[in-house]
Amino acid sequence: MHAPYAAISLSHLHAGRGPCVAGSIRLWVGAWLALSLTCAPAMAADVVVVSLEDTGAGTLRNAIAEAVAGDRIVFAPGLAGTISLNSTLTIGRDLIIEGNGNIELDGRDTSRVITITGGQVDLRRLVVRNGFATDGGGIASAGTLRMNNCVVRNNNASARGGGLFISAGSYSLVDTTIADNFATNEGGGIEDLGTAPSTITRGRIVNNISSGAGAGIRHVSSQELTIDHSTISGNTAATTSVVIGGGIASQGATLNINYSTVSGNKSHFGGGIYVANLGASTKLNLIGSTITGNTAVSDGGGLFVFGAGATLINSTIANNLAGAGTGGGLSIQNSGPGTATVIINNNTIAFNRSNANGGGITAISGSLSLKNTLIAGNISGTNADIQGAFVSEGFNLVQTRGTSSGYVASDLANGTLPQLATLGFNGGPTLTVLPNTGSPAINAIPSSNCAGIALDQRGYNRPANQCDIGALEVGAAPPAPPVNQVFRDGFE
Repeated sequence: MHAPYAAISLSHLHAGRGPCVAGSIRLWVGAWLALSLTCAPAMAADVVVVSLEDTGAGTLRNAIAEAVAGDRIVFAPGLAGTISLNSTLTIGRDLIIEGNGNIELDGRDTSRVITITGGQVDLRRLVVRNGFATDGGGIASAGTLRMNNCVVRNNNASARGGGLFISAGSYSLVDTTIADNFATNEGGGIEDLGTAPSTITRGRIVNNISSGAGAGIRHVSSQELTIDHSTISGNTAATTSVVIGGGIASQGATLNINYSTVSGNKSHFGGGIYVANLGASTKLNLIGSTITGNTAVSDGGGLFVFGAGATLINSTIANNLAGAGTGGGLSIQNSGPGTATVIINNNTIAFNRSNANGGGITAISGSLSLKNTLIAGNISGTNADIQGAFVSEGFNLVQTRGTSSGYVASDLANGTLPQLATLGFNGGPTLTVLPNTGSPAINAIPSSNCAGIALDQRGYNRPANQCDIGALEVGAAPPAPPVNQVFRDGFE
C-alpha cells in the first residue's frame, strides 16, 4: 500500500509575461514528487515610444527591438513630429505600430523606411516618406502587411515599387494613401509580387510615376487583388519607350475593381488599366466603377484588354483618349498566348475619343459581347462609337454603328440620339452619365432582359421590368438604410 499523499494547490505563478497555473502537487510519502504546471501564452503588451530620435532608449527602433510577437507599439500622448532614420526599421514578427496621426517616419532619401521579413505587421495612422531603395523605397514586405489610415508618399525606388514592394505574403490597405512615389522600372506606387490574395479598401493610389509598367499599381503576383471604393488617379507611366498601364498594369492573375474610380492616368497602352495574358490566365472584373479622363499615347485610353478576360458590369467609361491609336474608351486584342474575351453588361461608354478609329470601343481581335449597354457621343476618324464585330445579347444603344456588326432586332436603331448629360455626380460612390428626360434609353428594356440586374452603378434599385439601357437607372431610389438593430423595436 502506498502512503497517503498531500495535495497542494498553486496559482498565480508567472513565467515571463504569462501566468502559470498549477493543477496540484502530489507528494507521495517516501516515493516521488509530481509537479504539473499549465502556463498561459505570454500576454501582449504596449511598448511606449517617448522619443523622436532614431536610436537610444525610448525610440521606435528600440521599441521594435524589445517588443515580443503580438506586442503593440504606441506613442506617448502629445508626441508629434518626424523620426529621421539613418537605416531601415526591420520587423520580422507579429507586431502592431499604432501611430497617433502626428508621427512621420522619414528615410531621408537614403534608406528604405520599413523592411518586413515575416510575420503580420499592422501599421496604423503613420506617414512613411522619403525612403529610398532598389526595390520598395517606402516599405518592402515579405510577410503580411496591414495598413490602416496611413500615408506612403515621396518615396523612390531605383528599380521597382516606389511606395510599396510586396515580394511575398499579402497586403491589406484600408483608408490608406499611396501618393507621389517614383520607381525607375515599374510599380511607381505599388509593386505586387505577393503569394496570397490582397485588398485595397477606400484607398487612394494617386500621382505616382514609373518609367515602366503600372505607375499606380503593378500587379504580377499571380494572386487575386481586390480594390473596393477606391481611387486610382493621376498616375503616369512616363518614358519614351512603350509602357503599359498608367493606373494599373495587371497580368497572370485576377483583378477585381468594385465601386471605384480610375481617372487621369497616362501611359503608352492602357492609360487607365492594362490587363494582359502573356502566358498565364488573366481576368478583370469591373463592377459599379468609372474609368474617366485617362490617356494612352497609342491604344486603349481607358482600358486595354490584351489576350485577357474581362467582365464589365454597371460601369461607366467616359472622356478617355487614345492619342495616336484606337479604342479611346476600350481596346480589345488577342495576345500571342491568350484570346481576349470581353463581356459588357449595362455599361455606359460615352464621350471618349480616338485620333484613329473606334472612339468608344475597338475590337481588333478576340470576342466581345454587349447587353443593355449604351455607347454614344464618342469621337474618332472612323467608326466613332465602335469598330469591329461583337455578339449582341440585346437592347443596346449604339448611336453611330459605322461598319461594326453583330446587332439584333432589339438593339435600338442606328442614329438614335441618347440625350445624355455630361459625366457628373448623380449619387453613389462614383461619377455617372445621366440620360436626360425623354432619352430613348429610359425604360427601354423589358423584364426578360432586366433579370439579374437588381442595382445600377450607384447601388440604386432597378425595377424588375422596363429598366434603362446603360449603367444608371433614371428615377431609381437608393436602397433603404439598414434598420438600427438597437432601436428597431422602438426602445431607446
